[in-house]
Amino acid sequence: MLLSRIYLNPQNSLQFYLPLGLGIANTRTSIEMGKTEHFQNTNWAASIGVGMEYMVSAHIGLNVEARYNYNRFKTSKFTAQQEYVKLFPQASYISYSAGLFYKF
Repeated sequence: MLLSRIYLNPQNSLQFYLPLGLGIANTRTSIEMGKTEHFQNTNWAASIGVGMEYMVSAHIGLNVEARYNYNRFKTSKFTAQQEYVKLFPQASYISYSAGLFYKF
């Protein structure tokens, strides 16, 4: 996934930013349908969020971030019982992170 940050106030020691991402996701899932059926699909994925960095010193900082990660896929196949099954699940989630970092 290609990730980027857009800083809204890059000159301050307390910086707000928007993390953005776009890429490709390979999703594998198994469903119990009398017999376990396995599905696999590759499709696009994206993420967007909001974050905050605070520079404690010239090189050390703290950050917190919340991000919505989107991943939708579609796949279909014939099962062992010769039934044609289509799946359109959405595997999206929200992630939170906090960290300590060092800037060179």
